Amino acid sequence: MGPAMSISSIFNHGVKGMAASQLATNVTASNITNAATAGYSRRVANITPDHSLVNSDKSQRVVEPLLHKRLLNAQAGAGESAAQKAAVQTLDQVFAEGEGTVGDALDKFQVSMQELSTRPEDQATREKVLATANGLAMAFQNASAAIKQARGDASTGIADEVQQVNARLNQISKLGAEIQQAEGAGFEASELRDQRDLLIGQVADRIPVTVNDHGNGMISVTLGGGQDLVGPDGKVSPLLYSPDTDGSPRIMKNAAGTITDVTNYAMSGSIGGKIKAWEGPLAEAGKRLDQLAAEVADGSNKPDGTHVKGYNEVHAQGFGLDGDTGLSLFSYGSTTEDAAANFVVSSDVAGSPDKLAAADSTGGVSNNENALALASLSGGQIASAWSSGVPPIAIGGSITVTEALASLTGYAGSEVSNAIQADSFASGALEQVQSLNENATGVSSDEEMVALMRYQRAYQASLKVIQTADQMLSDLMSIR
Repeated sequence: MGPAMSISSIFNHGVKGMAASQLATNVTASNITNAATAGYSRRVANITPDHSLVNSDKSQRVVEPLLHKRLLNAQAGAGESAAQKAAVQTLDQVFAEGEGTVGDALDKFQVSMQELSTRPEDQATREKVLATANGLAMAFQNASAAIKQARGDASTGIADEVQQVNARLNQISKLGAEIQQAEGAGFEASELRDQRDLLIGQVADRIPVTVNDHGNGMISVTLGGGQDLVGPDGKVSPLLYSPDTDGSPRIMKNAAGTITDVTNYAMSGSIGGKIKAWEGPLAEAGKRLDQLAAEVADGSNKPDGTHVKGYNEVHAQGFGLDGDTGLSLFSYGSTTEDAAANFVVSSDVAGSPDKLAAADSTGGVSNNENALALASLSGGQIASAWSSGVPPIAIGGSITVTEALASLTGYAGSEVSNAIQADSFASGALEQVQSLNENATGVSSDEEMVALMRYQRAYQASLKVIQTADQMLSDLMSIR
């Protein structure tokens, strides 16, 4: 009886070895098949020794929690920088050199003013001044519209991405329940866990999230580490996009009917990048453009309290061919806000070349004294050093309109350059963490092929054990 029991143990050992090898072979084959599958984590067979025998029980995913946390942070950083770069690059187009830009239109207007000072009586020259003045107005309007469009696109993008986040949060919650049900029934749920991690990564692209594992397949997802989006019970607290009355982006969270402002928690990811672009460079560029438009028309006040005249005041002190005086050249509304959008040739002179005030008196059509004064504004102090941001050119003093435009263009270029550099850095950081995570949890086809051959040989060895035990049993029965 004893020898028979020993042979039975050998049989058992061989059978379990074959089962373990078969499981490992299947798991390895699955790894090879899914090597290029997005979000797939490498599996390993759960094989353990048990009283000199080998037990096999399903497979398990290879995960590195610390690396996963770093990956989520890196995804949020890369999403933020990419979104901010895309939004801010509009400024490159607005203030680039070329036909129809503010710089091009200002140059043409100033040249026409110089020509007026040499031919104040010439109708064609006067018509050219009005045409270039209209061109300057159009350039200001177009630049303002482009910046507003970029801010509008950012706002629309935020609203769309909030909806995308909510859709993924609901899917994450649903998968949590499915994972808990499957694993509670003793089934493997690695594929479901992969799907959930992939969704969490897509959320992290848009907002900063932290994941806490509560066991039994349940997790919680928090916004910026402070606000629950998916609770341990699977309950979802959706986000809402609710801009302020001035259009400022605000992200709210709805938790059981209680609305909370969570914007400060969402200042990373692509949503945070769009918010920062809306509130930062795009807003500042628009403000500076409005101030420049207002100062072209009306000049500015120096820090010492003295006033520097703009085109309107100098034009108003002169006389047109028809003897009219006190007329404005440009109009932009009643406040500096939206000055660029509202910048037009004044109705005082629009369509009336004779009303251009080239003379300093009514004494003859060849009088060009006021035209000379208007032409000199292109090189005179007309724009103030802005109080917001870094003062351009002259700290604490006034600058020429050309210098003010150059400073605005420089500001835009600097913001675009900074955004590009930040995006390059964040993309590099993400690639580095992705590489580390791939090395730890991803599939190496070469390594899996080697493992596959090893498991196949182990299967053959276990089969040989069974064959040997069978031969031993056969020999024993022959002896008896």
